[in-house]
Amino acid sequence: MNVTHIIPRSKEDLERRRRAFEIVAAATAGMMGRTPDYLNVTFACFAGRADVWARRGNEQGAANLVAYQKHQAFTRAYVKLLFAFGLGHLIGTATGVTRFDHVREKLGQIWNLVELTRSGIVAAEAGSAPDEAGVWCPDERPFLALRGEMPKWMPKANELLQLVGGGGFMCTPSEADVKGPMADVVAKYFQAAGADAERRIRLFRLAWDFLGSDLGRRGELYERFYLSDSFRMTGVAYNLADKTEAVELVEQFLRD
Repeated sequence: MNVTHIIPRSKEDLERRRRAFEIVAAATAGMMGRTPDYLNVTFACFAGRADVWARRGNEQGAANLVAYQKHQAFTRAYVKLLFAFGLGHLIGTATGVTRFDHVREKLGQIWNLVELTRSGIVAAEAGSAPDEAGVWCPDERPFLALRGEMPKWMPKANELLQLVGGGGFMCTPSEADVKGPMADVVAKYFQAAGADAERRIRLFRLAWDFLGSDLGRRGELYERFYLSDSFRMTGVAYNLADKTEAVELVEQFLRD
């Protein structure tokens, strides 16, 4: 049975399933949001909480399903950000621009997004606990935070990647150019400080598919809105946030 069909009964089950999500997402660099593993998780949720889905109204069932699915969504987002970081690093290394501080800053910003996403997933697993039916659910708090920020982070990562590549995205030769009568000219003038012409062209073509192609641009639009409007989800995070500890920190100074 595919691991993504598992109804998790422990933290280890969540971690095992997350690793399966990473494998699926890596096959498409995180570009495909509704891969079969997404539906597998959906139906595993149906099976794991059939009692909830039997209730009239189904509001709580919908809420549980959303929480259950977020684990897959943010694993895919992590892989996609990781791919963007890898692209930026290889492009910067090939063209020699990683020696510049402002380029390292941009690559560092992409890495920050990668690491913050990974940390949120790990925190959700570490804080996981069983619900009343014994289904092991991740801590929702990190996912609430990520749900409001991810629609901002994905376009930001794309913007930073564009700035790292700069003008290299323009007029990139096609395969026909590389193998055609101008092959020697292409090989001479499209080589870079850290890569021959073919590798440089492959890198920029791949990056353009990720950023500027029809699929890439649709992907950015998808990331902006598939979790609903970012401002709405950030507001939801505030509404659902446990404010007890934060308020008490302030109140102790008001009392003293």
